[in-house]
Amino acid sequence: MVGNGKILDYLKWVTVGIALTVERLRESKESRPEQIAITGMGCRFPGGVESSEGLWRLVTEGRDVVSDFPADRGWPLVSWNVAVPGEPAADAASFGIAPREALATDPQQRPLLEIAWESLERAGIDPDTLRGSRTGTFAGMMGSDHALSGIPVPTDPTGHLITGASASVVSGRVSSTFGLRGPSTTVDTARSSSLVALHLAAHSLRSGQCAPAPVGGVSVMSAPTLFSAFAQHGGLAPDGRCKSYAAAADGTGWSEGAGALFVERISDTRRNGQRALAVLRGFSVNSDGASDALTAPNGTAQQQVIEAAVAAAGRSMDDVDTMEGHGTGTRHRPGPAARRRRDERGPRRRDERGPRRRRPVAPPRRLHRVTPEPAVA
Repeated sequence: MVGNGKILDYLKWVTVGIALTVERLRESKESRPEQIAITGMGCRFPGGVESSEGLWRLVTEGRDVVSDFPADRGWPLVSWNVAVPGEPAADAASFGIAPREALATDPQQRPLLEIAWESLERAGIDPDTLRGSRTGTFAGMMGSDHALSGIPVPTDPTGHLITGASASVVSGRVSSTFGLRGPSTTVDTARSSSLVALHLAAHSLRSGQCAPAPVGGVSVMSAPTLFSAFAQHGGLAPDGRCKSYAAAADGTGWSEGAGALFVERISDTRRNGQRALAVLRGFSVNSDGASDALTAPNGTAQQQVIEAAVAAAGRSMDDVDTMEGHGTGTRHRPGPAARRRRDERGPRRRDERGPRRRRPVAPPRRLHRVTPEPAVA
């Protein structure tokens, strides 16, 4: 018969083992990067899109919303097409922008301000409750041509031109208007600006530099500079349609719009009883480095950033159902990264990839891509 002393020793040993196991589980949980939840969205895009639901309908219906140039900007161009979301300016007065200041302000500032507010509301957040908090603001913006617009500015508001045309004020305006004291950053990495802004916001959330954060991107053209420059170099699609990854790619096309997400740590989302519309598990950013030319893609670098993002999410390529890529529609071949994505995806059927707990969503069809580029077919 086992004595009481041995039983007591055994119970102590089991208790210590349980405590160590609990500690290891806690350390393992703390060592994993926290996921980032998207809880609110706002947008303004061509085709009358004024919500995320409207954007999804536009994409799934495969509608082409490219139109003629806007007739109210005085642009001396009539031979190309562009996609515009309609009147881009928000109600300046409702956000405390005086009429004189509004005249000198880059029109990219106002729609981002409006949809940042909307993303908060759609997340169930009263913007006034964030005043004075360490809420961050991150914005992507591919430069400003407001100073090149040639629009005459009356003498009185010229003092506002410094802030009105400054890229840093795009995010700063949101922080100032809502009283947000977290990081306030405007990012310009060309066409990846909004995604890099989201990357920085997620890192800031994980490191504790900010609590929640509106993250957005905006593009409103005050002048036709991009059209003229690309046309001179043969980089503009004659019909204004961007045929990304298509054999018929013959140039890029420009559009306008603004979109914003409200992001926070998923633990905060759960504690507050909010609904996560999507979850950001992993992300990665790099540079093409040296390639054929300054703006030419580097296939190896693209492959590396994809692999890093998938690894950061704790996944493998076998777990990936859908990949979305950005293509300019120019004649430059997509490079090894696109081919590697095709090869890694392979001909697998869904039933070969194991069960999926999430609700399947069919990817929308592609516009203007009748015959795919052979490298990504």
